[in-house]
Amino acid sequence: MKFWQLYKKELIAFVVCFGLGLSLSILLSLQLNHKYKESFLENNAFIINEILEHHPELEYEIMSFFKNPNPNYSLDKLKQYGFLDHEVLSYLTFVRDLEQYTKQLVRLAFFVTFGLFFIIVLIFYIEKYRRIHNINDYLFRVLQNDYKVDLKDYREDSISILKSDLSKVTNKLRSISESSLASKKDLERLMSDISHQLRTPLTSLSIINEALSSNTISKQQERLFLQQQKEQLARMEWLIVTLLKMSQIDSGTILFQLQETSVYQMIEDAFKPSLIPLELKNIKTEIKMDSKLTCMLDYHWTLEAFVNLIKNAMEHTKENGSIVISANDNPMFVEIIVEDNGTGIAKKDLPHIFERFYKGNTKSESIGIGLNLSKTIIERQNGTIRVESVEGKGTKFIIHFFKVTV
Repeated sequence: MKFWQLYKKELIAFVVCFGLGLSLSILLSLQLNHKYKESFLENNAFIINEILEHHPELEYEIMSFFKNPNPNYSLDKLKQYGFLDHEVLSYLTFVRDLEQYTKQLVRLAFFVTFGLFFIIVLIFYIEKYRRIHNINDYLFRVLQNDYKVDLKDYREDSISILKSDLSKVTNKLRSISESSLASKKDLERLMSDISHQLRTPLTSLSIINEALSSNTISKQQERLFLQQQKEQLARMEWLIVTLLKMSQIDSGTILFQLQETSVYQMIEDAFKPSLIPLELKNIKTEIKMDSKLTCMLDYHWTLEAFVNLIKNAMEHTKENGSIVISANDNPMFVEIIVEDNGTGIAKKDLPHIFERFYKGNTKSESIGIGLNLSKTIIERQNGTIRVESVEGKGTKFIIHFFKVTV
């Protein structure tokens, strides 16, 4: 900000006071000049009257002299008698009166100019104090989490710049406060969901442990309970591990390491954790893509996303169904499609399918965090995911990994 913009009012006040002082000085000079002429004429009139009273016959010569004085007249005679000394001059009435009048005018000019300047500066500082007081009041209210106060100021000075900066800080604080409040609500909801999700397997484990401790069950029932116990523990382990992964991504502590990745190989690896369940349900799988297709991805995290997508497709596909994953390449993006001919998704559930812990009306034991995790992983790598589904016919997930920033 330029010096003129920062101190414009102060400079204007100085110029105004300087102008007023100069104008007053000119007016006083004119008044002083008028007073001098007046005193000079009064003094000359006194001298003329005194001379004519004693020598009336010299009236013409005297009046001619005073009307047309000789500029070459020597002051030696006056000096000879000490007439021009300061002490002598101070006794002359017109000189003394003129000196006193000059002092009075100088005092008046000083006090008027100083008074005007003082009043203007006082007005400015009162205004600045008022604005600073408003800023203090504003900051106090902001500290009380009241962000509705307005600090707009369209003037161009240092206080206005301060107000503008404070407004920016306030907006940032408001954003942080709102984000913090939203995070707290999300944390409360997350803890509630986690406790709800853990409560079911914990209840099952408690019942199983009581049954195993009763010593009244057969060996076959014991083996069945132990198997169920193993499944419940595996479910809890998967839930905790997945939630930890999600919290790492949400907090921004995970940095995705993008590198050229074989899409075909990654999809093959994504099928491996589900090979046994797929075989038990006799679900056919197929990969339709160029085996040489590559894309800039973080292999491990993207593998996690597609493992969840395949697991979701498998859970919603009946026996003897099929899951097909295809891919297309173009200059803008790599498109990967995960398609099944399973039960499909109800129309009312489609808008919420990627929401955390959303399960809809499905009877599946899915917890509802796999698709949310997949979506988060894909979007953090400059990608998008959307779903198309017809209830009773199947579901299609369409993923785009963009080669340029969108």
